[in-house]
Amino acid sequence: MTLSELTRLVPDSIVIMADHFRFASNERRSSSCVGSRRLLWCRSGKGLIVANGERFPFAAGNFIFMPWHHAVEYQADRRSPFAVGSIHIIAHHPHMPVRYAVPHDERTCRTFTERRDVSITGLDGVVSGDFAQAPALGMLAEYTVTAFRRGPDEALLRALAPVVIHEVCVSMSTGMKAMPPALAVAVTYLEKQKTKVSLAELARVSRCSASTVIRMFREHFNTTPGHYVIERRIAQAKELLINTGMPVESVGETVGIPDPFYFSRIFKKVTGRSPRQCRAESRFI
Repeated sequence: MTLSELTRLVPDSIVIMADHFRFASNERRSSSCVGSRRLLWCRSGKGLIVANGERFPFAAGNFIFMPWHHAVEYQADRRSPFAVGSIHIIAHHPHMPVRYAVPHDERTCRTFTERRDVSITGLDGVVSGDFAQAPALGMLAEYTVTAFRRGPDEALLRALAPVVIHEVCVSMSTGMKAMPPALAVAVTYLEKQKTKVSLAELARVSRCSASTVIRMFREHFNTTPGHYVIERRIAQAKELLINTGMPVESVGETVGIPDPFYFSRIFKKVTGRSPRQCRAESRFI
């Protein structure tokens, strides 16, 4: 579904709340009925989210998108409790004075009679993914929180709502919906590392066998863990080359490929151009 199609489907949608929250060690919270569609993501730490009865291990970069009137439980890790971000969206809110509040139980939900949901293909249940594979959604999510904290601007929040939903749909279309929790953990771990990660280490972190790790990467990304890391690092390097004036040698070191000769060789193998050619061919604004 294109953004224009989605905007026509939910022309009266609005972001009703967006914020960050940091949990205490081993903290538990729950809501029986949340009156919104909701994007929830982990900014740091780890824990467990139970959404409509489904369990989602949560580590930095993981996200879930929950349907209208969802139930949710939060279980923060004892040693490294998570900090989360949250965006609440009402799919249909008429153009009338807006109450910037979200009900969290059935009784309170019934008092917000002006709000209702709209069916969106592919988003009827809880879907999950990782910002490592949906960077645009990650940046948009953080921007939405920043925009909301400046003070509710109804026009802006109405403009943002369909874009957030659209980016969630885009992430689902790339296969994120079916990503097993173990693979999400492995991907998040790889994204954080700047040194070489062995297959045994990746299997230990994701709590599954080495053969299972390889199978998951082939099924979901059509590549091996090793090639996945290279492709991600080269993609990050390309962004730095295009958008910053950082020296080529520093770019390689920043993305975890400190040997300048190897960095140049592998960059050209993946992109078909040398790092310097990539920078030279990119138009400066």
